Parts: sequence; structure tokens; C-alpha cells
Amino acid sequence: MRINVQNISKTTLNNRLRTVGASLCALLIIGVLNGAPARPPIADRVQNSSIIVVGQLSDVETQPFSEVSRAVSMTVTVSERLKGDAPDQFHLGFLVFPETFENHMREPVNSGTYILFLNRKTVQNDAGQSGTAIVLYEPRAFAFLEYNESNLSEVQLYLN
Repeated sequence: MRINVQNISKTTLNNRLRTVGASLCALLIIGVLNGAPARPPIADRVQNSSIIVVGQLSDVETQPFSEVSRAVSMTVTVSERLKGDAPDQFHLGFLVFPETFENHMREPVNSGTYILFLNRKTVQNDAGQSGTAIVLYEPRAFAFLEYNESNLSEVQLYLN
């Protein structure tokens, strides 16, 4: 598109530049949102979790794991079991990927009280012994739900 600047007023030129800028911003936002995972409804999280607890997260620690990920560890102290069986206290470990737009957590959650959506997974060590581990619901970004009465009521609604 060729624009003869001499025949266009400054106002018209500014309006066209704003329109082009807004269009570019909209395209960028759409591209970023396309890469973000869709938030699964609470009903799906309840159905697809074998363990749901209200827990206090503490001792949240993060350390480098690789060039693109960080290892997170935390202690969970269970105050209420909503679904399944879980110990009174357990440790969770997982990876976060700060620079990704995929179905991964970008940052660990802060210490505090959350509703946790979890599952049991069979794991095997190097010696060939197998056991079970408590792991986060997938996609992990939606395994933690901030605890409040409204969220708790909604989770309980789908448990019955």
C-alpha cells in the first residue's frame, strides 16, 4: 500500500497508524492465547482426580533443573480430605517451565491454603521396585485452586 504523505492530513495518518498498531497487538494477543491451555471446569477436575484435599502449602522451594525448567518442592499439610485417601502430610515435587506457553506451570504457587487436585501414579525405582506416588492433576497448571468458601462449595457440589 503506497501512501502519499503530502495528500494526507496528520490526523488521518495518525489514525491509520493507530489502526495498524492495534491490529498488530490483537494478532499478538490471539497468538499468545492460542498457546495457553484452556482452563478445565471444576467439574472435570473433580471427575479426573482420585484425590482432592484442602491443604496448607509450606516450605515451597525452587531450584534450577535445566536450561528451560526449575524443580519445585513443597510440603502439603492436609486439613480436609474431600475425595480419596491422602496422608496428613506429604511432599510434592514437580517441574515448572517459566518460558513456555504449553500445558505446563510457569511459576510455582505461593505458600498458603489451596484445594489440590491430585492422582496416584505407579512409579518404579532403578532397582525395579514399584510403588505409588501422589502426583498433580494434569494439566498441572490447574491442580491448585485458591481456597475460599465459594470454590470449596463448587468442588463439593460435583463430589455428590
